[in-house]
Amino acid sequence: MGHATLITICRKIVLQADYYPHSYTARNIRMQFCKTPIVLALFFVVIFIAGCGSTSNVAKPSMYNPTDNHHYKWTVLLYMDGKNNLAPEAIKNLNDLESAGSTNDVAIVAEVGHKSGYTGDTATWDELRRYFVMKDNNYNSINSLLVGTLPNQTDMASQQTLSDFIQWGVSRYPADHYALVLWDHGGGWYTNIRAMSAPKVMKSIFVDDTSGNEMSLGQLSSALNPYAKKFDLIVFDACLMGMIEVATSVKNSGSYMVASEDDVPGDGMPYAKVMSSLVANPGITADALGKGFVDEYYNAYGTSFDGGITLSLINLNTISQLESATNGLASAVNGHLSDIKTTVVGYVQSSQTFDSTDRSYTQYRDLYDFASGLSSTSYADIGSASENLKQAFQSTVIYERHNTSVPNAHGLSIYLPDPSFGSFSTWYSQYKRLQFSSDAPAWPYMISKY
Repeated sequence: MGHATLITICRKIVLQADYYPHSYTARNIRMQFCKTPIVLALFFVVIFIAGCGSTSNVAKPSMYNPTDNHHYKWTVLLYMDGKNNLAPEAIKNLNDLESAGSTNDVAIVAEVGHKSGYTGDTATWDELRRYFVMKDNNYNSINSLLVGTLPNQTDMASQQTLSDFIQWGVSRYPADHYALVLWDHGGGWYTNIRAMSAPKVMKSIFVDDTSGNEMSLGQLSSALNPYAKKFDLIVFDACLMGMIEVATSVKNSGSYMVASEDDVPGDGMPYAKVMSSLVANPGITADALGKGFVDEYYNAYGTSFDGGITLSLINLNTISQLESATNGLASAVNGHLSDIKTTVVGYVQSSQTFDSTDRSYTQYRDLYDFASGLSSTSYADIGSASENLKQAFQSTVIYERHNTSVPNAHGLSIYLPDPSFGSFSTWYSQYKRLQFSSDAPAWPYMISKY
């Protein structure tokens, strides 16, 4: 996919109210384009070694009839919202997926929203399409099996649309294991493109230009909640979603999560390599598949992208323990805050930040790095709580890679605003609505008081 040609484009939601996506092109998109609403959605490139020359395992037409009840080893569901300025990248990533293609053991299924009219786009349709991805090496066209369409007015930022796709996918393509890829712009727990005015819930992912909507973490959680631990792996191909607040919102629906603390280049995940590896080794475990995403992503961007590159494999089964440890650290700090406020703020300001491309989300900081700083304080309870958090962190972030632009990244960020940046009160009521704030109430209290 020529990843080097899009190194200035990312998949984050840009923090601006004047959002005019049609005014941007692949070369002049400011560094805001990192999977954010002005940014390009984070693409996942798949990293797996293609099988040998035999085509005996290539999916056969009989498998497309849902009455056949064919059972797969893996079903990979990709929810790809290209109803925004990521439309060209949606088509490119779909072609990447076709370079691997579905087999008798692996079903690769995508719901792709598309909005035509963007520079460099090769598709002209405006609707949602469901594809059973077929192997094909022609990057000039999509040759997968079209198994369904939905009208253009279908809102991809709606939790119901996402839930409907999941329900359809898991019932039509039953499998031993499921992976869910959430593909679009991302902004961690908040954006302020279209959701600045309170009491609107801050939006975090899935930008639909047709409806003008975005999806909040609460809505994402509601869409996934019916599928308790259904997904062996949840992959965010979107900027800035590698946060504890995000992991909390999906912890009940999956076992592992792959996400980036930082921006994601517009070309997204290396799907061709990762999916080719999966179809060659369909007996792979979820954590090994997640590590494959991390390694191939780093190989694709680690030394070529002009900014921070991070990707992590997170154990969602231990997120609750990390939440508890985070709450414990905040509680210990709160007990001494009147005496050490300046010290705490200093550790906040020195902790690793992200979003180096345009600095709109610099209040997201590495959780482990912050705890490491606090472990050196003279208060024994804070030191002990810091060590507890670090141990829980290491059990949760089981694999991560980052480049030299973010040397103190450890795999999971948290909202940790610098008080000199501006008034936290603008965001506090929104932050309090998050599930994480309910699970770790001492944390929002701490960041509102230092």
